[in-house]
Formats: sequence, structure tokens, C-alpha cells
Amino acid sequence: IIKKRINLGHMMQAARDAVKCGMTLQANFVLGHHEESLSDILSTYRFLVHCAWVGFTEVHLACFYPLPNTEDWEKLRAQGRIPEYSDSLFLTIFQGADPLRPVSWNEHFSDRQMQIMIVFGYALFYGSSWVFRPWRFFQLLYHLATGQATNKTERILKESFRKIRMIGHAEAAN
Repeated sequence: IIKKRINLGHMMQAARDAVKCGMTLQANFVLGHHEESLSDILSTYRFLVHCAWVGFTEVHLACFYPLPNTEDWEKLRAQGRIPEYSDSLFLTIFQGADPLRPVSWNEHFSDRQMQIMIVFGYALFYGSSWVFRPWRFFQLLYHLATGQATNKTERILKESFRKIRMIGHAEAAN
């Protein structure tokens, strides 16, 4: 849907070679493009599993949001789906960058459905990754237990657990 001139075969071969050299790889995906269908999402899920199989260590999933002065922005403006410029418009657009609070620009999927699809994509990738490379799950647990964070996912989890503990301590103090 987005016009990227990428040869997936070459990209995946490069990824295999990088994994053999010991590099860590992150795949980034955008779900919910305004022209995307459920079958497109399912294809992305299949590719997520393939990335886990090849050896990608991390994934980032985001909800599509239109950027000003792009082809998608102009199409959505022409359809009347983007209102006049305002602070609230830009707040809505950039709030959609948060994978846990997506704003859907796709008429087929609600904000909640996008949230579920993004969370499911994460679960699918990491679940597949741990099935294909079980030691990674135990490595994650070890790093979290010892306070280490060797990649972005571990840093996010470490920070999330820290915030949960802070909230718990604050509630216990009250």
C-alpha cells in the first residue's frame, strides 16, 4: 500500500546474514493504513512470524497516522476525513503514534480494534520468537530480574515495571 521499493527476499537474506554475525535486528511495521484491509493485516502477521523465524530480536508495531503534506494526507483531506488545521487535529494525529492508544484512520477498523491488532501482533511476534528460540524468553526474565536491559524491549519492560512498583508504593502509602 505504501510505495516502498523493497525486495523482501534480499532484505530477509541480509537479515539472516546479520543474525549469523550476531547482530540484533528490529522490524518496524505500520498497521491500519487507510487503504489496508483485514487480509493485508493477516499478511503482515504472517511476515511477523517469518521475521521471528529468521531471528529478528525485536519488533515495533505502530498505527498508521497521516503526516501533513503527504499523498495520504491529501487523499484523506479530499475525502473530508481530515478537518481544518488545529491543535486538536495534531494532538489526535500524534496520539495515534502510541501503540496502546491508537487512533484509527481506517474506516474498517475502530481505535479499539487497532489496539487489539497491535497487541496481538506483539504477542504473535514474541510468542513465535520464544518458540523458535526458547532461550530468549529465559534471557529476558534474567535481564529483568537483574535490572539489565540489553535492548529496547527490555528497557521498555523495565521502565513499565518500575512505574507499576511506584504506583503500588504510592497506593500503599495512602
